[in-house]
Amino acid sequence: MVMTSAIHATAYIVRDLATSEITESITKAISERLETSVVAAISPQVAKIFSASKNLAKINKDSKTLINSTDPNQLESKVQGLIANVGTIKESLEDMKTFIATQNCTIPPTPYRDALASTPPNPNQIPLGKQLSLECTKAHTAIKERQILIDPSSNHHLLNSTTVGT
Repeated sequence: MVMTSAIHATAYIVRDLATSEITESITKAISERLETSVVAAISPQVAKIFSASKNLAKINKDSKTLINSTDPNQLESKVQGLIANVGTIKESLEDMKTFIATQNCTIPPTPYRDALASTPPNPNQIPLGKQLSLECTKAHTAIKERQILIDPSSNHHLLNSTTVGT
């Protein structure tokens, strides 16, 4: 019986060691994968936290600048400067108004407008919707008869390079 108890105790210890070895290897394999998954899962949130941190720092800086720029003495001097600028603009407008009233300036017509006004109408131009006179029709027909109409893709003797030398 002592022998059986010793065998049972040894088996229990071996089983306990094997279980702890298996547990350790499973834990190691899972922890590596779990670590990668956790990092991938929280990366967007970390980036958002970083972006929010930058924005808060900028807002903090802007608020300090705003507090400094709302000093009543600075605001009063800036308002006085604006009032002076408005006064200068008003004076300039009044001066311009009196100048325009005292000057009798007429805008000269543009050269293009003068050229169009002085050019007589083209007698050969046919206004839209008008019929050609009998003389104009005859003239256009005569001009078309005298024109040489050449099709560049044809084998015309004027275009054929082999007949040029003959």
